[in-house]
Amino acid sequence: MKKVFLVLTAVILSTMMLTACGGSAIDTTGAFSSDARALVGSWDFNGQPYYTFNEDGTGDMAGSAIRWAAGNGQLSVCVTPRICGTRCSQPSSWNYTLDRDNLNLSSRLLSFDYTRRR
Repeated sequence: MKKVFLVLTAVILSTMMLTACGGSAIDTTGAFSSDARALVGSWDFNGQPYYTFNEDGTGDMAGSAIRWAAGNGQLSVCVTPRICGTRCSQPSSWNYTLDRDNLNLSSRLLSFDYTRRR
């Protein structure tokens, strides 16, 4: 009975992970556009570390691992990279503008300003 329970649990968890990881891929393996390369580095929000964008498309968002991609003024961030690899069921998408060491991420309703950490 215990073995049956363990097998059923494994099947249910695998199904849940596959369902959660559906959606579009965030391609972080190819070359980034030159404007996206400018995002590489660490960014603070209100003086506290928030984003780190690595050149290989990995990074960190407030202590959680992420995958990211950017181009044409759009930033996509996936907060489930360990589970989903390059696929993300609901990536966060933001419009971004960059003015030297100031990064603004915005949507229709929200806007956030970040400062490059030196």
